[in-house]
Amino acid sequence: MAQEKNDLTLQTERLVLRVLDQQAAGKVADYYRRNRLFHDPWFPVRDEQSFTAQQQALNLAEEHKAYLAGRAIPFWLFLTDDPDRIIGRLAITQIVYGSLRSAFLAWHLDQSCQGRGLAFEAGQACVKRLFADLGLHRLEAVIRPGNRRSIALARRLGFDLEGLCPRYLKINGVWSDHLRFVRLSDGPLWPKTADQEDVPHRLLAELTHYMTGQAQADQAESSGHRN
Repeated sequence: MAQEKNDLTLQTERLVLRVLDQQAAGKVADYYRRNRLFHDPWFPVRDEQSFTAQQQALNLAEEHKAYLAGRAIPFWLFLTDDPDRIIGRLAITQIVYGSLRSAFLAWHLDQSCQGRGLAFEAGQACVKRLFADLGLHRLEAVIRPGNRRSIALARRLGFDLEGLCPRYLKINGVWSDHLRFVRLSDGPLWPKTADQEDVPHRLLAELTHYMTGQAQADQAESSGHRN
């Protein structure tokens, strides 16, 4: 049984999604080094050690323990025609069963692979597995308001805006607000009725002013980090 879990993969038309152990530390470190500046605006502060194979081996060992314990499925993404080079990550974490049956979904992609629908392809495969095979009911993704690509991806994957999480994660040394997107297995988060306002559109309207200002702040922060 453990060997089967070690070998877990998902195959899509263009991608292979794999759960890795510490033997892949060099490939993971290479992926993070290639995308360091591109990822910086959306990641916690990382020291130089974070970009070494030694640190990634430790990280992979810990996440693999969580996988074997059934608490996470940390997929790494490879192109089918380039199966030795990591081009992204899609991680399912904080898996909870019982009466909640929920998990968190997070992703990031290589800068050179943006705009090709690869994250959507990987997300579709993962969501299908989480609902059909694991029997989860709720998937949650938290996204910074300025991260327009991830917001668009969440919507394409069927996630609805549930609300705002003030000062949710410490990104680039600053406690940052995040938007909380949710998808349920049994239908829309906000079902419409004849006498009920369209809740997602009302929420979006209320957050539009905030998101616009925050996106401008994020862009300014990103430009500052890149200079």
